[in-house]
Amino acid sequence: MPKKCIPGVICIENTTMFVIVLIILFGTFLWYQRYYLAGKNENVTTTTNHYSALLYPPKHSQHPVIQQHLATIPSQDIRGDVGRCTMGGGTVGDPLTNAYVPPIKCDAGGLMNIPLTMNVPSNGIPINVPTQHYNTQYSQIGILTKRYGSNNEILPLMGRRTITSRDKWQYYTVSGGGAGGNLQTKLPIRVKGKSCSGEYGCSEIYSGDEVYVEGFQDTFEATVYESGMFSYIPY
Repeated sequence: MPKKCIPGVICIENTTMFVIVLIILFGTFLWYQRYYLAGKNENVTTTTNHYSALLYPPKHSQHPVIQQHLATIPSQDIRGDVGRCTMGGGTVGDPLTNAYVPPIKCDAGGLMNIPLTMNVPSNGIPINVPTQHYNTQYSQIGILTKRYGSNNEILPLMGRRTITSRDKWQYYTVSGGGAGGNLQTKLPIRVKGKSCSGEYGCSEIYSGDEVYVEGFQDTFEATVYESGMFSYIPY
């Protein structure tokens, strides 16, 4: 026998009530998605556009964007920094093989900040580790001119500073390449009777100093190049 409602009371079955509740919840969800979230996204877009307007000028007043490219300058080129001094104490370009590299003296001295590194085996112990930065690259810093005799021999003066906190240098020279000469023969030199090829080097050579060249068994007069300019990469 089917159920009957009391007069004056609306009766709804449980299944019907459950369906109605689901419909109400689904409608509420659709309204939330359509109006609330849409309005929130619109506010975010407006704020972003506002900040974009502050960061970038309007289209009618936009400036052209300048793209910067780092040009690679060959070490043997005649342009750019060729001939300038590097932080390592050498020159950009080889003054011995490149005729466009000017005669300059490069001495980084205390400017060298390259960390001291050594390759040590995993089971080894490092020894003779230097405690100060120093320039390990020889470079031509001047010339040596023979003082006496009819043959005015000119030799390159190669040198490097030993320790940055001391005024000591290591020097040598290279024999000339003239007729009958021994091409590219490295010769030790002496200053005031002291060898400049040892571990502790000798006093710094200045223009006009007298230098004794082994092999020639004669004295030469030194002419030291002017100090060059240091350069760096500002990026």
